[in-house]
Amino acid sequence: MLERLKKLDGVLPKNPEERRREVREDIVGGRAEIGGEIHPLRNWSAHGFCIGPTILAPQPGDRLDINFHIPLPERTLSFSCRTGVMRYDAKRREVGGVFFNLPEDVQEVIDEHFQIEKPRRSGRDFLQSLKATLRR
Repeated sequence: MLERLKKLDGVLPKNPEERRREVREDIVGGRAEIGGEIHPLRNWSAHGFCIGPTILAPQPGDRLDINFHIPLPERTLSFSCRTGVMRYDAKRREVGGVFFNLPEDVQEVIDEHFQIEKPRRSGRDFLQSLKATLRR
């Protein structure tokens, strides 16, 4: 059992109360620009992100337009999209959210990076699935 848990280190959330549907990848040097202000991008997944520490204090359900700059091994992925806030942690000053309406070419790069096979669900389908899971 201990060996199985060691293999999952880094995949499971550090806080056991958090539920993760996807593996998150930590980012060094990533940034998110919101309203002209630059915020550090802590991690991301195929469908979402976490920024912080930040002075922002949005509420879950808020929508934010964000310009992302994510360093990848072969290049920096830069894109803009509308996002939905899923959580705000005031103590850690972090905002977590999901991507909406990603440009098709950006979605392809993300799918390739996270090795996601087609067909994949839309961001809206993912959000509905996540809401259903949280209601359980």
